[in-house]
Amino acid sequence: MKPAWHVAIANISICRYARVSYRQYYSDPAVMLQAQKKAAAFLERRFGLKDCLKPFVDAPGGCLASVMGLRTIFPEENQLPCLNVTSPVIRSPQEIDNFSWKDLKADFNISWRIRAWRYLKEQGYPCRIGGHDGSIMTTAGQVTGNLVFLWLKHRPEAGRRLLDLVTQAHFKVEALDRILCGAEDAGYGYVGDDFAGLVSPEMFRTFLIPCYQKIYAGRAWRFFHSELLTCEHLRLAKDYLNISEFHGAGCARLTFEEMRQVMGEQFWVQLTPTELFRLSPAQIKERIKVLAQSGARVVQIYPGQDTPDQNLEAALEAVRKECPGGQL
Repeated sequence: MKPAWHVAIANISICRYARVSYRQYYSDPAVMLQAQKKAAAFLERRFGLKDCLKPFVDAPGGCLASVMGLRTIFPEENQLPCLNVTSPVIRSPQEIDNFSWKDLKADFNISWRIRAWRYLKEQGYPCRIGGHDGSIMTTAGQVTGNLVFLWLKHRPEAGRRLLDLVTQAHFKVEALDRILCGAEDAGYGYVGDDFAGLVSPEMFRTFLIPCYQKIYAGRAWRFFHSELLTCEHLRLAKDYLNISEFHGAGCARLTFEEMRQVMGEQFWVQLTPTELFRLSPAQIKERIKVLAQSGARVVQIYPGQDTPDQNLEAALEAVRKECPGGQL
C-alpha cells in the first residue's frame, strides 16, 4: 500500500494566509480571487506546496438550504457567514406540500456564485458555480430546525416528501450549473452529507439511500463524504449505492479497520484542524504514521484558522516521508 497525500485548503485557511477578513473575502469576487492567489503564493513560498489551491468559486456553506429560503447571516465579528437556522422555512408537514420555489438566481448564495463565476471566467479562470453537494439530511435538518428527525419517526411519509423536496433542490442547482457552465463530467458523482449518520441505519436505508441513488444515477465513479456514519451505515452505502470512494475524514464513529473492511483501500483519512492545532510537532508526526498505515488510499491534511506554522511543517514533512504515493 502506497498512500497518497492531500492538503485541503478551505476559506478559513485562505483568509488567514491572505490576511483578509471573511467579510472582505465574500464582499467582492475580485477580493476573493486575489486572496486565493495570495494564499497560494504564500503556501508555495513558505511550505513548498505547489498547485494545492487553484482559483475557484467559493461561497458560504449551505447552498441547498439557501435556495430553499434559509437566510445567510454575516456576523459583525470576523466569523464565517452562517445560515440562520433559528428561523426554519418549513415548520410543519403541511408546509412541505405548500412549498413554492423562488427564482434561483435571486437567492443570495446562487447570485454570489454566478457573480464570482463570471468574474473568474473574465479573468481567464474557467470553473463551475457548484453548490449541488447532495447534502440531503443536513439540509433537511437546517430548513426545518431539525423537526425532520421527528417526522421521519412519527410521520414518515411527510419526512419522505421533505427529503424528496431537498433532492429537487440539488437537481435545480445542478441544472443551473450545467446551463451556465456547460456539461460536466457525467462519470463523477458526489454526495457530501455530514449529518446523515444522525438517523438509524434502517432510516438511512429507507429514506436516504433512494435520494442518493437518484443523485448517483448514471455516474460510474461515486464519491461519498459523511462524518457521523457507523460501520452499518457505511456498509449500506457500499451495498446499495456501490460507492467508489469514501471520504472518512473526522469520522469519530468509524474505525480504520471498519472502513478498510467495507471499502478496501478506497477511503480517505484526515489530520483534522483540531489535531493540527492541539498536537505538538512530534505528536503530529506520530499521528501521520498511524494514518499512513491505516490502509487508506489518501491521507489528508486540513489546516485551520489557528494552525501553527511549525505544526503544518511537521505534518508536511511526515506525509512526504510516510506517503510514497505523492501529492494529489
